[in-house]
Amino acid sequence: MKLVGIIVMILLVSAMAKNKCRILSLSSGTEKAAYQVGALKALIEHLDPKEVEYDVISGVSFGAFNAAMMAVHEKGDEKEALEELYGIWKNAKSIKTYQNWWFGPAQGVVNQGGLYDSKPWKQFLEKTIDGRNAKRMMTLGAVNVESGKYTDLVNIITPDTLHSAISAATALNIFFPPANEFGADWFDGSGVWPVEVIGPIRRCEQLGFSRADIIVDVLMTNSYDLPVRNATNDSTIPSALRYFEIADFYSGVNGIARAISSFSEVTFRHCVNPGKNHLPTNWFPFDFNQKKIDVLLERGYEDALKTINNPDTVTCQNLVKSVAHMKPPTPPKEVDDLIKGEFE
Repeated sequence: MKLVGIIVMILLVSAMAKNKCRILSLSSGTEKAAYQVGALKALIEHLDPKEVEYDVISGVSFGAFNAAMMAVHEKGDEKEALEELYGIWKNAKSIKTYQNWWFGPAQGVVNQGGLYDSKPWKQFLEKTIDGRNAKRMMTLGAVNVESGKYTDLVNIITPDTLHSAISAATALNIFFPPANEFGADWFDGSGVWPVEVIGPIRRCEQLGFSRADIIVDVLMTNSYDLPVRNATNDSTIPSALRYFEIADFYSGVNGIARAISSFSEVTFRHCVNPGKNHLPTNWFPFDFNQKKIDVLLERGYEDALKTINNPDTVTCQNLVKSVAHMKPPTPPKEVDDLIKGEFE
């Protein structure tokens, strides 16, 4: 029996007893994922404990790591989960993500599928997660390299393979080679869903909840507008990253907008994001310098407090309205498939 089936049965009893299905959705972000942890700390410390007992946790790219570290703890143990996750980010030097190939990034470009060798990151995941299983429902998106399809890895995960799913979900294109897990090659899912909310809503519906009883909190590392940047002297890598930054912005906000429109009965409670005070952008996304991480933790905490203390003005709906004048690209087919309830 697949792990997802076991979790559904356990959570069905627990969640239905509370009459609400609570979702935590964590966006992509690499080192900026520390921002999410700071925001989560504020939510857990300043909201009623029952309000942060999440039934479904979703993560994309490095947000998937944060999601997994929350999900391996029982519902109701949010403070203990936060303590472990916050401790990891307060010891950023322990987070090993990459090593150079023998002949450096040039070797990665020519024949390795990524600029850097992600073996240290996989070893870190094995050390941190190996043998631990999700105790809550999750969604973990990745893209199958061969088919190009966005896949919720929770549908194929088996006991004791959560670390493999996170390896696949965090295989950052360009920087890392595809992750070979579950008999296939994977890239992270941020190219399709920089932040995923529709899949988790469908999970709540699988648990038997009506849309009116679903509550969503979203922690984003992108702002609601694009930072202006002079790209005149950009080399190939910074130029490519700027492209992905723009694509992530439109896809992320567009995904939330479509979710709010398509699931009008669902309560979109908190959409924490940096606002106009953009998070610092670095062309090299694995700068786990502790001082910089501490700034991100603090920023996330402060921005989450703003949403908590201003529930009528700092809303998910206002986030969407702030970009309504922009013209996002046509969303991927996977968006429409998920709205219809189809999972790969």
